[in-house]
Amino acid sequence: MNGRFPKTVARSLLRLRAVGYAIAVPVLAVVWWLYRSADVGILAVAAALALAWNTVQPQRAGTTWALAIDLAGTGLIWWMFGPVPAVYFLLAYVVVIAAILLDRDRALCMITATLALIFGMALVHLVAHALPLFHGTTDDWIDWIGEFGLPLAIVLYTAVIMLNISKVVDESRRDLAGSEKRFRLSFEGAAMGMTMFELEGKITQVNPAFCEQVGYDERTLLTMTWRDIVDEADLEEAECRLRRALEGGTTHWQAEDRFVRSDGSVFWAGIVATLIRDEEGNPHSYFAQTLDISEQKAAEEALAASEERYRSLFEGIPAALYRTDPEGRILDANPALVELLGYPDRDTMLDLDVHDAYVQKAGRKEAIERLEAEGKLIGVEEQLRRYDGSTIWVRDSSRVVLDEHGETAYFEGALTDTTARHQAEEALRESEARLRALFEHAPIGIAAVDLDEQIVAANTELARMLGRPVEELEAMSIADITHPEDQEIDLALREQLLAGEIPSYRFAKRFLHANGHTIWVEFSVTVVHDDQGAPELMIGLIQDITERRKAEADRDQMIKILEATPDLVGIIDVKGHMTYVNRAGREWYGLASQGSLPPLDIAEMIETDSGETVKDIFRTLRTSGWWTGDITLHAPSGATIPGSAVVLPHRDDNGRITHISATFRDLTERIETQRRLEQLVRSKDEFVASVSHELRTPLTAVVGLAEELRSSWKVFSTEEISEFMGLLADQASDVANLVEDLLVAARAEIGKVAIAPRVVEIAQQIESVVAALDEPSQQRITVTARHTETWADPARLRQVIRNLITNAVRYGGRHIEVSTAVEDGFVALRVSDDGPGISPGLEEKIFEPYARDHEPGSQPNSVGLGLTVSRHLARLMGGDLVYSSGERSTFTLTLPERAAAPAQAS
Repeated sequence: MNGRFPKTVARSLLRLRAVGYAIAVPVLAVVWWLYRSADVGILAVAAALALAWNTVQPQRAGTTWALAIDLAGTGLIWWMFGPVPAVYFLLAYVVVIAAILLDRDRALCMITATLALIFGMALVHLVAHALPLFHGTTDDWIDWIGEFGLPLAIVLYTAVIMLNISKVVDESRRDLAGSEKRFRLSFEGAAMGMTMFELEGKITQVNPAFCEQVGYDERTLLTMTWRDIVDEADLEEAECRLRRALEGGTTHWQAEDRFVRSDGSVFWAGIVATLIRDEEGNPHSYFAQTLDISEQKAAEEALAASEERYRSLFEGIPAALYRTDPEGRILDANPALVELLGYPDRDTMLDLDVHDAYVQKAGRKEAIERLEAEGKLIGVEEQLRRYDGSTIWVRDSSRVVLDEHGETAYFEGALTDTTARHQAEEALRESEARLRALFEHAPIGIAAVDLDEQIVAANTELARMLGRPVEELEAMSIADITHPEDQEIDLALREQLLAGEIPSYRFAKRFLHANGHTIWVEFSVTVVHDDQGAPELMIGLIQDITERRKAEADRDQMIKILEATPDLVGIIDVKGHMTYVNRAGREWYGLASQGSLPPLDIAEMIETDSGETVKDIFRTLRTSGWWTGDITLHAPSGATIPGSAVVLPHRDDNGRITHISATFRDLTERIETQRRLEQLVRSKDEFVASVSHELRTPLTAVVGLAEELRSSWKVFSTEEISEFMGLLADQASDVANLVEDLLVAARAEIGKVAIAPRVVEIAQQIESVVAALDEPSQQRITVTARHTETWADPARLRQVIRNLITNAVRYGGRHIEVSTAVEDGFVALRVSDDGPGISPGLEEKIFEPYARDHEPGSQPNSVGLGLTVSRHLARLMGGDLVYSSGERSTFTLTLPERAAAPAQAS
């Protein structure tokens, strides 16, 4: 209780007061009509105006106006009828004040009794005073009532009022304080945000829940307006709601706005707002309750999005979706269903009776019966008729949707076009028939083998290949028909296949024919899986490759031959690209031993001696079938090789050339051999001529001197005969030396030169050779030899020394030096002269047979074998012979020293 009479009761009393006025108006009007009294008329008009005011302006006809009207009425009656009647209205005024001050229950009883008394007394007074029959006789007791009764009532009521005023005030204050405390506790402890703000928008009061929602403290919020909190997007709409309330619209409303927190984040708030009016009904302020509905809003948005997605899914899903009622009307259909059944649009399809879409009319009835019995159907196959009359197969999955009474509301489901599957199944059946025919009549063997390698099916070709009936094969295993040496050849591959590591494998193995002989086969194996993906069977394709293996063996043998041959062998295609080159060709061209061949330009590689081009050769191949000729090959490195080539074309079954093979034989050695042979022939001719010349000269002298001595020896003196004999000996010695060199050269070529090494004093051998020379030759030679022993054949050593000194005498300068020295375990004998020496570039060639650094025949007794024989003998004795030039032309003979002789000899 707030200390004041409740407004609902006050309004009831005001309405009761209005009823009193409504009764008084017609009574006064009747009295005025009967007696035409001006006072009564004025009073009736005043009552009518008061009644009209309460009716027309009910909101403004509150307690204040009621008091004002009653005071005005009291004054009017006082002026017209005197003070006594006015007491009624004064009493009414006092009672209203008491009603405001007293508590509700007692005030209600008091007001009821007072009003009854007031209106009763007023009516009695007015009626009695107005009727003629009461005039004179009733004035006294009426006046007595007015003068004594009414004042007494006023005194009594006033006493009652005064006794209760203090009590009511105290109780009102206590109630007010309790009410305010309860309101404050409710306001502060409410889980919902609560705020009050002025009409201008300034916030005047907030609770902690609201502070927590917006993230501001109370002090800060009391300095803000509600516009500082509402998001700009919702600000205009919020202001419109407030204006509508002020303009007389609803005083209570609900809304959802976005609020801005102190950190700038935005949240959705549900708002329940009230426009608060004062006692006069004027707008005073706003009271709002707020609740954070961000999660609810998010849920609503998610729900809306979900509904939109559902609709979008329904409209956009490729599956045909429908909804029909039990009578067969289509309630809804998505575009996929319209497209599936070929209708021009959705509206046309909605006019369809579902029964007419079934090819088998009973199918719809059976489906409904099953749906109502089971609640749903999954994967029912039906045949439907499309808009154009064609038929399709569909897979129907549907369910029953019940209404709130448990009755069937509609059916909904999805159709999947299975026409292609039915066609595929039909095609599969046909394919299986074809596969069975292929299996039975395939030109290669086919076997189905279980995981234990037991043959479960075999075709006719495999039976023929192995010489066994199909029934016999199907009772055997793969091991029974496999050669013992090949039993485990594919074990690892089979394990990989069954483990899923490889999809298939192929290999060659040997099978056993029924008569015992071996058959080479190519075995291709793949695996068949069951519905769970586990291996179930292995399928083997078996091809007899016995003849191919023989051909491959022959080919491999041929390849080995081609790889081993020194001839260059290559194969090119019709575009001129090399597809095969044997080892000799790869090595000569510098190609890798394995791998693909790089592109080679055949036209740049070959040059025919006849001047023919590659195109000319190809034309010849088309007409004659082969080409042969001498060509020169050019390698990428720039090297060239002469030779002869044989080119053959290879044709397909239609006679077209597919490949060309070429064999090239390197003629470099043959050409070099021929050149050397020709050179040897020329050397032989020169040798024969030279030997003939060299032998003829001394032999002519010997023959001439001998003939002279034989015919005229008697006429010659002893000195002359001695001189002739010396000349004969010298010429014979030259011939002997020449013959010895020829013999050594001839024996050297067949490896039969014999030596007998021993310890030899080299200086003695030099003196022996020099002493045998003629006087002029001896005068040109200076010997500075040390008495050093060496390991050598004395005769061969003298032959070498003689050849070196003779060569110096014939071709060297005027001064010849012969010297010896010991160097690093060898004895070195040097023969040098001051002549021009050997021509540059011939330092080693001069040691070759028949090689000379002068024109043949320019020196007697020279056939070009002396140096050749000398080096050969030196090396046979463990030494060597070399030439060097500088200030003097020097030949150096090295032989083992005596201390190293046994080791060297061995």
